[in-house]
Amino acid sequence: MEPVVTDTENTLTLNEQVILRSLASQPNGALSQRAKAILHWADDPDLDRIAEASGLRPAQVRYWIRAFHRSRLSIFPSDMLPPDPNVLDGTGASLEAYVDSANQTTGAAGADLPADSPPIEEPAAKPKKMRRSRRFGFRPTDPMSEAGRRIMAFHFARLRKLESAVTEGDEEAIHDMRVAIRRLRAAFRIAGPFYKRKVVRSFRADLRDLADHLGAARDLDVILNHGLAFAQRQPPDAPKLDAWLDHLKSRRADAQRDLVQFLGSKRFAKFAQEFEAFVSEPGAAVNLGNHPDGSPRVRDVIPAAVWTQYSVVRAHETLEHPSLESLHALRIEFKRLRYLLEFFQEVLGARTAALIELTVRAQDHLGLLHDADVAAKMLGAYLAEHAIAGLSASDLAAVVAYLSEVQAEIQTRQDRFPQIFREITDKSFRKPLGTLLSKV
Repeated sequence: MEPVVTDTENTLTLNEQVILRSLASQPNGALSQRAKAILHWADDPDLDRIAEASGLRPAQVRYWIRAFHRSRLSIFPSDMLPPDPNVLDGTGASLEAYVDSANQTTGAAGADLPADSPPIEEPAAKPKKMRRSRRFGFRPTDPMSEAGRRIMAFHFARLRKLESAVTEGDEEAIHDMRVAIRRLRAAFRIAGPFYKRKVVRSFRADLRDLADHLGAARDLDVILNHGLAFAQRQPPDAPKLDAWLDHLKSRRADAQRDLVQFLGSKRFAKFAQEFEAFVSEPGAAVNLGNHPDGSPRVRDVIPAAVWTQYSVVRAHETLEHPSLESLHALRIEFKRLRYLLEFFQEVLGARTAALIELTVRAQDHLGLLHDADVAAKMLGAYLAEHAIAGLSASDLAAVVAYLSEVQAEIQTRQDRFPQIFREITDKSFRKPLGTLLSKV
């Protein structure tokens, strides 16, 4: 295995990636092969693998990669490029116009990106519609133990209402119950120290196991729907993705059976009965600790907790090129910040809503990135297991094409995240957050 160029970094700008993907979909075979070779080089510098993927001879690959290293996109005919590729940096409208124009010419599906993926350059404007605040009815002077209890009572009641629909396999109900579980676990993370440790440990273990069962079903729903959307976008003569989709449906049926079995178990019934009593009885299982009046108040805990969690999120700005694992960890930290702001919005004030929206925007973006990463890993494992035996050539081609699109989506979302993250790390977020916390 031989690297094509050993004295340069094989990186592409976002605009180069989009333009090259569009060129790779052109009917001109020579130009398409050239663009594919450069795209593959950016992912893997091995000469033989690039030649195999692009259809060029190794000598041709070496020639065009070295030419690209010297002249970048100028190695392509000028009439196949935007008027000035360099001015596209930071101007999403121009970039989208170029891609749209290229796709209208070739009938391609759009630079290897999913049709329902967000624009390449998403504006940094705040969303126009704010989420409605939930009111739990506590004040800054209330004990943290009772504030946490009210939050958990609300979400536990929602969980119980969803049980029947979840048992029937309703996708939205499974999603909503999983969200309720996440919020219950987040509430314990915040208020757990103010209850007796033995009680908290037991409840958190039951919630974790229920979350695992819900997650197994919900993750497969997300990946299955992603695959179905890809299949629906393909032309009638494209290889069908049925083998992969049938594999997911079989796993999804197993996950649903396990979930229903858990919800019908004696363990879950015992948990539900005990947790209902816990959230319904003020003062139950309170750990008085060393506070002068027993349990610390909301205002004694939340300002420091929110600012500490924000600092954990902001610390990730020191990573210049974060890995997917780091971005997944950051997504979890964003969730924790979001839940703190949502749970205590009525104490922090109405202006918290704008900060919540920005936090949700970042978390959702990372969530889509994580979903694509999970799908890519599952596809890779599926190919490793079935590629040699068990898949027809047509099935294999469909799965490989889908994996290629998922990988392109991962790269695009990674490239777009820094702009979204700056909305959180900027002083325009920090200053109003600090002001709100100072007034609790």
